[in-house]
Formats: sequence, structure tokens, C-alpha cells
Amino acid sequence: MTNDIDSRDRRIINALQRDGRADVLDVAERTNLPATTVQKRLKHLTETDIITGYESRIDYGQLGYELTVIFKIDVNGPVDGFMHDLRNDPHVVSLYEITGEFDVLAIGTFPDTATMNERIRTILSSPDIRAGRTNIVTNTVRENDPVEIEEAEPTRGND
Repeated sequence: MTNDIDSRDRRIINALQRDGRADVLDVAERTNLPATTVQKRLKHLTETDIITGYESRIDYGQLGYELTVIFKIDVNGPVDGFMHDLRNDPHVVSLYEITGEFDVLAIGTFPDTATMNERIRTILSSPDIRAGRTNIVTNTVRENDPVEIEEAEPTRGND
């Protein structure tokens, strides 16, 4: 379902994606909208869960988490319980239920190979797992960049 937002909402969202710490006055200046309009629209966007939070982007490597691992997992039966366990794993930074050969894609970050190996063994030895593959990221080219929210294409009636 697509929420009914207009170009002003899109401009506000895009400004916040570029700088989530921007205050109402900054967003107003960047979007050429009155601050009161920005404030009212931010309240609405938050209340309708279009904006669900404001987060920092962390460079885990600078904190000693040098290894990023992609787990592709084929689960025996329903994935709900397994997803719950991974959601609570402190090393898992992204978690997706997917289609195709595997059911789950998880991305984890680790400070060293010993910690990574222990976690991989634990995950892949679970009785909930039918098969799994792991890949170590060798170079992060692009990560968590915002998607520019564009105007919706106008719909055409039957001619």
C-alpha cells in the first residue's frame, strides 16, 4: 500500500535522508517550505509510520569490526522462529526473508575471525538449517545509501 504523500512530503523526506540530524528550520530552508509546514508534515509522517526513526550511520570498521559476512540460509520449515533468533543476535546488522534458493539473508559484522567462525558454526549447526552459505565481504562499495523519493508517475485512464 502506498501512502498518500505529495511533493512537499517527498522533499522533506529526501532532505532528512541526506541529514537525519537536520532540525525543522534546516529542513525548511533545504526544501523552501515554511517551518510550520515542515513541522506539521513531519508530525504526520511520523504518526503514519512513514518516518519510523532517526538513526546514525556507523563505520563498524573504525570500531574494530573489520569483518562483514553475508549468510544465505535455507531453513527447514517456517522461518519465523529462526528469524526471531537472528533478530536478537548482536552481530546481525541486517536480516531479510527472501525468495529463491535460500529463505534468509543475514548480514553480520565481527571484530575478528575467531568470533566470526564461532558464530558461523553456531548458526549453520542449528537443526532449523537445511543448508547455508557464507561470504566474507572483501570491499564495501556502497552501503545503506538513501533512495531519492520521486514523484509518482501519473496514472492513465483507458483511452
